[in-house]
Amino acid sequence: MFKGILITTGLLLLLVLAGFWIYLLFFGTPQSVRQIFTNFGQNEPAERPLTNESVLDPDQLDISKATLEQLTTRPVAGYISTGEVLLYAERGTGHVYRIDFNTGLEERVQSVTLAKTVGAIFSGEGDSVILVSESEALLRASFYEINGENDTGLDLPPNSANYTLIGSTTILYTRVISNNTVAYSFDKESLLTKELWRIPLTDVNVYFVSGKTFVVNRPSAMLRGAVYEVVNGELVRRTAPQLALTAKISPDGQALIYNYYNAPNKSLLSEFVDLASKEVIEAPLTVVPEKCGFAENGRLWCGESDIFSLGRQSIISDWYKGTATSDDQLWEVATREGQAIMRLDLKEESGFVIDTIDLEVSPDGKRIFFVNKLNDTLWMYRMPKSSSQ
Repeated sequence: MFKGILITTGLLLLLVLAGFWIYLLFFGTPQSVRQIFTNFGQNEPAERPLTNESVLDPDQLDISKATLEQLTTRPVAGYISTGEVLLYAERGTGHVYRIDFNTGLEERVQSVTLAKTVGAIFSGEGDSVILVSESEALLRASFYEINGENDTGLDLPPNSANYTLIGSTTILYTRVISNNTVAYSFDKESLLTKELWRIPLTDVNVYFVSGKTFVVNRPSAMLRGAVYEVVNGELVRRTAPQLALTAKISPDGQALIYNYYNAPNKSLLSEFVDLASKEVIEAPLTVVPEKCGFAENGRLWCGESDIFSLGRQSIISDWYKGTATSDDQLWEVATREGQAIMRLDLKEESGFVIDTIDLEVSPDGKRIFFVNKLNDTLWMYRMPKSSSQ
């Protein structure tokens, strides 16, 4: 009997070796785990027509002129780029710093110290900031003017969320009250608060973007979520309900990118939506919206790695919780043309793993900023010029 087991084991081993030899004969050495699945036809997205002419030429950009720079050693709670200037707040202290890209100088521009700062939301002009801090079991938010004579903060209601600064006087935020999410507008000069709308959902993220309001269910591997727009106080669905859905809205409120778990194919799928035309385009690359920033003409820049392409339903939740890490490469994605190209291997360039989050493209399109989720440091990729320049 023991001899029979040995013979059976030997035959199985020979079959495995023969299968591996046949794989190498037909496909060659795989460059990644994803390539193995792709060669066998698993987790492969549905085919869609691509343009004949490539809009993402590998030689279009002179990569030798590109630079990857670590902008901070301090952990960052939030940042904003305004042309040649970047403002950021330090996590833990709330100290606000200014980096001038023309001079290379960094200076502290706010004398306030706010212990246990975990978030910072800047105005579009960079002249004010909301600092969010942890206090016992509560989240507290305070409004501060930058470079102002008065360093006294203006406290917002505790456990409010989804803060947005409109101009220099108006603050938008939400609170959960009696199983409803309620949105408010607060005028810091008149100190008047106005209720804007309320919806019967609580576990949501709210985005106030260019005069529009979008609501997205927080991602869950086992529950379906969707993207909604609040129109005249009512919810209007902009995507179909999907498992493990995450989404990001473009700065002009005209487009969104979302990702979800496709149960029939047992894979994650990313789609781009033109909200004006209602056109839905399958992205040529599996992307996590929190790792993407919008550029011109429906382009995206995204941090991406193989872990999101292996079909594990819980991977998004695991990544959020920090039990999964993404060793990212930086990709440029032309969504409308169905093309994607890897521009930079972040680990190869920096020497260690960078798990990107909060990725944004600067208003002038010259720089890409992102935070390393592993230590909250801020990074910049300076866009290379075309090789013809």
